[in-house]
Amino acid sequence: MITIGPAIENGFYYDFDVDTPFTPEDLVRIEERMREIVKADHPFVREEATKERARALFPGEPYKEELLADIPDETVSLYRMGDFLDLCRGPHVPGRAAWARST
Repeated sequence: MITIGPAIENGFYYDFDVDTPFTPEDLVRIEERMREIVKADHPFVREEATKERARALFPGEPYKEELLADIPDETVSLYRMGDFLDLCRGPHVPGRAAWARST
């Protein structure tokens, strides 16, 4: 289960709650897959939803419920990249190409 993925000085990371810890081999495969995703350069698409709708989009995800409970506003932002959707404050650059131009 994906928990949170805050922005940090040189990018971001995601915490995961999994039954079995990731192995070094898992991390190599994850890194390879992430490189493929970055090359695909899917745009980051911002969406807004009510908290009620967000809860419906992430059923059975206690970490998302915790985050939603801490947000004072009734409307929250979500970001979609390809098939991936997550609760996220944002903002994001439109994609890899835009990020490269801004650095």
